[in-house]
Amino acid sequence: MARRDWRRWLPPLAVYTGLGVFTATEILLLLLRTETKPPPILNLIVTETVHWYVWGGLSTIIGWLVGRFPFRPGERWISAIVHLLASAALAALHLAIYIQITQHIPGRWYSDQPVIDFKKAWSYFFSARFNTNMLTYFGIFAVIQARLYSRRLREEELARSRLATQLATARLEALKMQLHPHFLFNTLNAISALVHQDPSAAERMILRLSDLLRQALAEASTQEVPLKKEVDFLSTYLEIEQVRFGERLRVAMDIDPEAWDALVPNLLLQPLVENAIRHGIAPVARAGCITVSAHQFGAELELTVADDGRGFPTGGPHREGVGLGTTRARLRELYGSAQSLDIESPATGGSSVRIRIPLRKASLPEPTVAREPA
Repeated sequence: MARRDWRRWLPPLAVYTGLGVFTATEILLLLLRTETKPPPILNLIVTETVHWYVWGGLSTIIGWLVGRFPFRPGERWISAIVHLLASAALAALHLAIYIQITQHIPGRWYSDQPVIDFKKAWSYFFSARFNTNMLTYFGIFAVIQARLYSRRLREEELARSRLATQLATARLEALKMQLHPHFLFNTLNAISALVHQDPSAAERMILRLSDLLRQALAEASTQEVPLKKEVDFLSTYLEIEQVRFGERLRVAMDIDPEAWDALVPNLLLQPLVENAIRHGIAPVARAGCITVSAHQFGAELELTVADDGRGFPTGGPHREGVGLGTTRARLRELYGSAQSLDIESPATGGSSVRIRIPLRKASLPEPTVAREPA
């Protein structure tokens, strides 16, 4: 901490030292035109560096005044008067401090006497440097004001960034929470239909629903999960649906072994599979198959949920329900334009939802055996 605080003073120290060397060189060139033997350049540098170091010390007062009397609407005239008076007071104070310090430096450029007459020195410097000192005050004022303005811009930008992140997170949470009751109500409706027809099947569905809710709550605050966890969640859900549909529902998994640790949005596949069952498999009497696939293509991961069921009605636009609409909105919030969701009607029948997202990997070991629903 002490080292960092010490390094903070290096840039202003270098600036004031550079200004001291510059003004010393300027005075030397001036004296060469008027005197035959000017003082050594080192003496000039020392005295002029003191000049700027004193201003460095006074800059803390200027900084306080800038913060205390900013040029806000309705206060500009008061602030202008305060800073004008302060510039005159600090210009005079600077001269007094400068004269007191430099009288102990041998070989002063402005006097070769061992003892300085303060009144004569004050009279000389007041006429030569008072106005310049007032301008120096406002130069330091401008630098401090610029730094404060830059800091304020950075803080506002950081605040806007934090707000945008909070809003995006809130939108994602709202979208995800929209899916939970949608899925839960549909599952409870399915269970209620079996309570009187097949009580044992309804009991099995309730047990699987308990497992499913436990998994959902475990990842409730997570926006992205490894594909393996997402497929595990989907498998538990499919066990519930297969209690309901029996042999009418078949599921095939086609997942690259390298894709198991790819990160995907939490609760992404379940609403897509639910849509495929509800709109593709359930309306037809014959058995149907849902295929869930995941493949890597360069820097992208492609996920597909397809069914060979009824497909979309011909003619007219396809209307997206809660599942598809919410999934599309979540993808847009998470990945911006680096994602896509396409709905297709294959020539062989049925429907297909194809998603592409950026490929990112989680630090998880790849599974040795892929879990597929029975």
